[in-house]
Amino acid sequence: MGLLFERCENPDKLAYSSNESGYHAIMTMKSDGSELTQITHNTVEDVNPSWSPDGTQIVFQSNRLGVNGLYLIDSEGQQESVLLEDGTQNYEPVFSLDGQGVYFSSPKPGPQVTLFYIDIATQALTQITPSVTGTNDRDPALSRATRQLYFTRNLSGVATIARADLDGNNPSVVLNGGVSDTAPSVARDGSFLVYQTNVAGSYQINRMGLNAENPVYLSGASLIIEDNPAVSPDGAHIAFESTRQGGQQQIFVMNPDGTNQVGLHNNNTSVTNLAPSWSCP
Repeated sequence: MGLLFERCENPDKLAYSSNESGYHAIMTMKSDGSELTQITHNTVEDVNPSWSPDGTQIVFQSNRLGVNGLYLIDSEGQQESVLLEDGTQNYEPVFSLDGQGVYFSSPKPGPQVTLFYIDIATQALTQITPSVTGTNDRDPALSRATRQLYFTRNLSGVATIARADLDGNNPSVVLNGGVSDTAPSVARDGSFLVYQTNVAGSYQINRMGLNAENPVYLSGASLIIEDNPAVSPDGAHIAFESTRQGGQQQIFVMNPDGTNQVGLHNNNTSVTNLAPSWSCP
């Protein structure tokens, strides 16, 4: 992984949220489950972390004002700051490719959920996808290889995988399987993406090419929820959540072909661990 991480201060790490302290806090750990570190220490719900490309910062959402705002903190848990508090729901943040801004989803001006971009230095807001009746856009994810934005687009109740240019131009639906296909994550080299799909009420993890070619089932079973997949920067691993250990979501990693699935939390079924995000994206 060395060449990928030459400019990254925290290679081979995962950020995630955990309620081990009683509230969901942002945590980090090595990809083997070691070196667990609590990053935020608030009596609110801090969730959905995303690393900056250089590994120095984490952006996350928090409901500390009753609605979700966006916040920044450094990778050591210091220098927490407000990125966006505007009285509306703001969630699912992800750093831009250059680390200068953050993409996220929000129902402003409403009622549809659309994608936005906020510049970190100026806090200037840009609406990326338009408000269209019957359409909601969620789960932004970036493709470094193609310099595109992938996301979940709900079309009249059917969740699809869509993509657009980084400024929102040239949108198109990549996958419309007639079921709930959500939460895309794109390999850094553009060779594949992973996503979650709802099959008979249970979520499973699938992989496909960036144009929906060669779809492959990776993980999932009846009555088990497996979701929020995230591809490592070198494409060698996929982190995801699963309820297979007893009802609470725990974080697992697997190879990109679905083999070698390993849990990272020592079968602790009383704690929920959510939304894994790789460093050095």
